Amino acid sequence: MEDFRKIKEESPATSPTSEHKFQVRAPVTEPVETSISKEGISFIFESRFVEAVVQYVYTPIDGTFSDLELEINGTEPFTPSEDGGIIINYNGQDYPPDSEEVERHFISCEITNENIVEARWQWIINGEKSNFLYRFSLVGKSLITEIEGGGGKCSGISLGRVTGVANPIIFPLPYFSLGECYPHFLHASGVFISSLLDWDFTSSTELTGVGIPEARDNLKMNGGCNYVARSDGTRIPLQDRWVLTVSDKIEEVIPHLNSQDQNNKNINPKTHQNSWLNVSYPDKNEESYVTVYEQLRQLRQYGIENIFINHPKDTWTDSNTPGTFDLNGSVIMGGADALSEYIEGVGELGYGLGLHTSFHSISSTHPKWTPNKSAIGSNGEPVSIDERNFLFKPSTVHSEAKTHVENLTNNFPPAIPMLADHAARPPSDFTDCDKSLKEGTSFRKNLDSQKSLLTAISNICPLYAEGGNHWMYPGIAQNYYAKMVGVNPSKISPILDFALGKLHELSLDVGIGDIDEYYQDEIPKSEKHFRSLYLNRYIAATLAYGHLGLLPDPTNWGIASTVKMHFIIQAIQRFYTQTPVNRIMYHKNGSFFSLGDAIVQDACQLGQIRIEYVNETIVIVNLGDSEFSLEVGENITILPPGGYWFEHSNSGSLSYSILDEGNRVDYARSNEYIYMDTHGNQNTISPVTTDGAVLVKERKWEIDVIPIDSQKPVEIDVAALWPDRKLPPLRIIAFDSEDDPSNSFKAEMKGNTVILPQLDNIFKYRIALPEWMVEPGR
Repeated sequence: MEDFRKIKEESPATSPTSEHKFQVRAPVTEPVETSISKEGISFIFESRFVEAVVQYVYTPIDGTFSDLELEINGTEPFTPSEDGGIIINYNGQDYPPDSEEVERHFISCEITNENIVEARWQWIINGEKSNFLYRFSLVGKSLITEIEGGGGKCSGISLGRVTGVANPIIFPLPYFSLGECYPHFLHASGVFISSLLDWDFTSSTELTGVGIPEARDNLKMNGGCNYVARSDGTRIPLQDRWVLTVSDKIEEVIPHLNSQDQNNKNINPKTHQNSWLNVSYPDKNEESYVTVYEQLRQLRQYGIENIFINHPKDTWTDSNTPGTFDLNGSVIMGGADALSEYIEGVGELGYGLGLHTSFHSISSTHPKWTPNKSAIGSNGEPVSIDERNFLFKPSTVHSEAKTHVENLTNNFPPAIPMLADHAARPPSDFTDCDKSLKEGTSFRKNLDSQKSLLTAISNICPLYAEGGNHWMYPGIAQNYYAKMVGVNPSKISPILDFALGKLHELSLDVGIGDIDEYYQDEIPKSEKHFRSLYLNRYIAATLAYGHLGLLPDPTNWGIASTVKMHFIIQAIQRFYTQTPVNRIMYHKNGSFFSLGDAIVQDACQLGQIRIEYVNETIVIVNLGDSEFSLEVGENITILPPGGYWFEHSNSGSLSYSILDEGNRVDYARSNEYIYMDTHGNQNTISPVTTDGAVLVKERKWEIDVIPIDSQKPVEIDVAALWPDRKLPPLRIIAFDSEDDPSNSFKAEMKGNTVILPQLDNIFKYRIALPEWMVEPGR
C-alpha cells in the first residue's frame, strides 16, 4: 500500500444553501476513523467505526459508477451502482452510462493535498469529445462523489442497480418521495446503505426515484436525475454530488433535518388541529350546494364542530369552462351568488372552508390568457398539460397568484384557498425551458420558486396545501393534505421513522390521502360503511402516522362513517400532533424492535407498531392481516387487523378498536364525549350498554345520547357519569331530525340506569333533571 493518509471527521456536512432544510447526509453518532490509500490502480476509502469496517474501492476502468465497489468487514465486495453513471446526449440521442458506442478514455487519477481523489475522463462519440471530472472524498460514513463537466452534453445520471449482494432487503420510507416514486434504502452484509443525489447541490432539472416493484425486482436504490434541454437546445452544465452512505445504524442513512429549522411562525397548533372533510358533488345541479349544506348541518347536529371543509376543483368549473383564476363559480350550481350564500351558511355552522386553488396551469380560453403566460418546453412550444390547459409560467405567476388569493378571500369570506398541486408535485413539474431565463431549468430554481409562492400566500392568509411531496416544504403551510404517493399506498410497508421522526414536528399533516386514494380506489361499494374493515384500517394508519383526521365523504360513505372517524380521532389527535416522538417500536412474535432490527427481522411489514410520545401519549396500531396480542396494564388485549389502542393517562383520553370476547368494539372517551360501536353485539362499557353504535355527551345536569344503528334499547348508567349526586326521578327529552324537542316524559330506570325508548323519527335523547329542579346555588 502507498500514499496512506489518516483523516478524522471534523463535523457533519452542511448544506450549501441554508434555506433548504434537509441534508442528504445525517450526522454520525459515534467516532469514525477514515483513511485513503492506493493499491495498484485502485483507490481505497476506508471508514472504520465500532461495528464495521467499510471500504469503498474505486478502480478507474471504464468511467462509469460500476468502477466503485463496497466491501463490508472483509466480505466479498459488491457493486452499489452497476450500470450507473453519466447519460450523455449527442445530436438529440441519449447514450446510457454503459453504452458501447461511447469511447471512454482514462486521463488521470490522483490523490490531492485535500485528501480528495480526482479522476479525469474523456468521452468520445462520433469524433465529439467531452471531459468529466470525478472528485471522491470520504466524510464519516459517506463517500461523496462530485461530478462535473461534459460541456452541456449531460442529459442525466443513473444510479444503476445493486449487484453481488446476498440476502438484500430493500425498502422505501413513506413520505420521502420524488414525484410518484421513492428513493430506496438497502440492508446488506449487516449494514444499511443509502444512495442519494444531493438536492442542495444538483444543477439537474429533475431528481428521480424508483417505483417499489422495480426497486424490488431489479434491486435499484434510486433513479438519478435528468438535465432537460432549454428551448435553444442547450443544457445546464453538469454539476452533481452523489452521496453513498453505509452504516450499521439506520438513522445515519436517513436524510437529516437541521434542528435549527424546527421553528416556524406559520404554525399555531392551538388553532389548526382540526380534522378535514372533503365534500363532493356527484351529480352537479342547482341543488348541489343545498345537498352538501344539509349533510354538514346533520354533522353539526351530531356535535361535530371545528372541522375544515375542503371543496373540489369543480366548485369553480363546469365541463367546458376553465377553473384557474376563476371566481365566478360553477354556472350549473348557481355561480358566485349561490356559492357566496352557501359559504355564509357553512360559516354560520362554525366550519372552516377551503376552496380549491392552483396556479399550476392556465387555459388558453381564459380571459387572462396570453401566450407569454405559458412555460416553454424544450421544443420551444408552450407546455401542454392537457387538451385545454398549459403550464403557467412560474416566473410570472407570483403577482397573479397573490392578487387572486386576495380577491378570493375578500369575495368569499370566511373561505380561504386550499392550494392544490404546488406541494403535491415535484419541483420539476414546474420546469420552464425558456432560453431567456437566467437560471435555466434547475431543480433548485424550481424548488425555490415554489417555496416562494407558498410563503407569499401564507403571508396573505392561512395556507392549507395539498401535499405528497411536501417534505421539501416543511412548516410553510399550516396544514398539508398528506397524500401518500405510489401504487396503492395501503400496501406500502408502514415504516414511520421519516414521517414521525423528521416531518412530524414541522407540519400538521392531514390524512394519508382520502380513504379512496389510500386504497387506490379498490374499495368495493358494498364495503363503504361505518363498520368497514377498510375504514378501521384507514383510521389506524392515520393514527400511526400522527396525522389529523381526513373524514370520509358522507356522500360516498354515509353520515355514520363520518361521525365515527371524527369522534374516534377528535378525542386524541391534539395529544400527538406536533408532539415529539420518543420511540417507535415494531412488533413481531412477542418482541418489539427499533427500526434497524425491525428491518432485519422483517417486522415492519407486519404493521404492528407502538409509538411513544414525549408527553406520555401511547399509540399502538395493527396495520397487518393477523391479530396482535399485547399487554395493556395487567390485561392481554387483542388488536384485530385495523385495530388500535391510544391512551393519554394525564387527561384520561382513551380510544381503541379491539376484540372483546371475540367481538370487535370501537371506543373513544374524552372529557367531552363517549363514542362506542359494538358491531352489532350487546356489550357494556361503563356507562353505556348497547348492541350498536352510540354517542354520549355529558354536560352539567344533562346527558345527550344519539343511538346509531342500535337494535335494542340503549342503557345509560347515570350514576357512573354523575357519581357524587343523589339521583331524583329523571326525565327524557326526545329530539327529531331537525333537533327540535318533540316529546318529554319520565325516564324508565333500572336502579341508576336509564333505559332509553326506541321511538320512530327520533334523532337524539336527552336525560335531564325534572323540570321543577334547578341547579343548587342558583
